[in-house]
Amino acid sequence: MNTLPTIDDLQPILHHGSPVITTELLASLYGAKPKLIRQNYQRNSTRFTEGKHYFKLVGAALKNFKNQTSLRGLVNISPTTSQLLFWTERGAARHAKMLETDQAWEVFERLEDSYFSQRPQPAANAIPKNFREVVDKLNATPEFYIRVQNGKPITTSVDVADAFNITHDTVVMAIDALHLPRAAAAQHFLKEKRRVEDTKRTDVEMTFYRMTKDGFVFFMGAINGPGTTEIKLAYIEAFNTINNMLQIQHERQLVNKLSEQSAIAARSSKEHQHLLTQPDYRHEVLREFDRVAGKETQPFNLDGLTREKVVSGLMLDLLRNSQAIVSFSDNLTPNIKILPTNGIVVNPSDRESVLTLANAGLLSTEILQALIVASVEKLAAR
Repeated sequence: MNTLPTIDDLQPILHHGSPVITTELLASLYGAKPKLIRQNYQRNSTRFTEGKHYFKLVGAALKNFKNQTSLRGLVNISPTTSQLLFWTERGAARHAKMLETDQAWEVFERLEDSYFSQRPQPAANAIPKNFREVVDKLNATPEFYIRVQNGKPITTSVDVADAFNITHDTVVMAIDALHLPRAAAAQHFLKEKRRVEDTKRTDVEMTFYRMTKDGFVFFMGAINGPGTTEIKLAYIEAFNTINNMLQIQHERQLVNKLSEQSAIAARSSKEHQHLLTQPDYRHEVLREFDRVAGKETQPFNLDGLTREKVVSGLMLDLLRNSQAIVSFSDNLTPNIKILPTNGIVVNPSDRESVLTLANAGLLSTEILQALIVASVEKLAAR
């Protein structure tokens, strides 16, 4: 049996905070040629998902990776390389399955136990230039870092990078390295792709995150350094301040809505009381209703005739020409049931007559109200 390569002493290559492995190193460990690894990937590309099984570095991302001094000696990259693939733990497992050799499976098990199991390190040791100024700004103007989206306070990866004086890529890598359950990640982090201009005015794609307060709390453990604790506490308090402002606005909206509904209820109650107690008022409404229903072309006199009066007039006209059972709620809201043409008015205490009425098939209040509203809309449109 071939001696397996030494794996326990391998220093992991970290990308987005997680261990990854190059094609050349994976091929060497599995006892295969790099060309075979590449061919297996190309022939089965639909079975590999970027970000899940591998990471592809091109353009500015590849250049930045080449310049990382911490990777010197771990990765040998040709100056002419235009792209670089890194395989994740799942990608390495998929290649072992495709090779289907004892060495590949044994090596993968050891990679799984040691190489890929190493926990991500904190994303960065931030050293804010003037952390006291950042804390003061968070306290005085929390909206500078906290925005409102869909009624909820959020911050962005750009804002966080600015507050902690670290690169935006560092924040993105720290978030990617959290490995949260899919549901939690979707709830607290919204990932977007944006086209922006870099320092050379080249159009590049940038990963961008929006995060909730809980998302920021998840993220906090990835950033350490002098003054960062004070910034973290001020950031959370800024979230609380914006959230309290939103709560106050919501309560005010509820109070205003309640006041409006109370005014409508009071006006409706007054209208109903007029209908019940003042014959002149009823006659006025009916006359106006008869005028509008008389095929005249002039529009409603809306200044002197409210929509409520028209509805009341329609109800009265129905009562004037039909048999109906009318009842009122505690706030004088009418509940009307129109009898069919051959209907009868019954004594509620007479069980037989009540059954006869029930079998007659009364119109429901909802249908009646819908008919009235539709009629009012048609009349108002004249």
